[in-house]
Amino acid sequence: MKKIFQKYYRHILDGAIVSKEESIVFSILEDFTDRRGLRQAWEEINEDIQEEILKEWIKIVKSNL
Repeated sequence: MKKIFQKYYRHILDGAIVSKEESIVFSILEDFTDRRGLRQAWEEINEDIQEEILKEWIKIVKSNL
């Protein structure tokens, strides 16, 4: 499992503390994957690409805070 997903699951499932940027992105991802159709589409994306997307979203959020 990729490092970013380990952080995501620890944050969502166990309440582990992450950066503000990661918390925002993880909350969006949780909402996104809780919607029918979007979750399935997300799961079809290669894990390496998913990780790239999440890292880029974190950079975007960070640059806008």
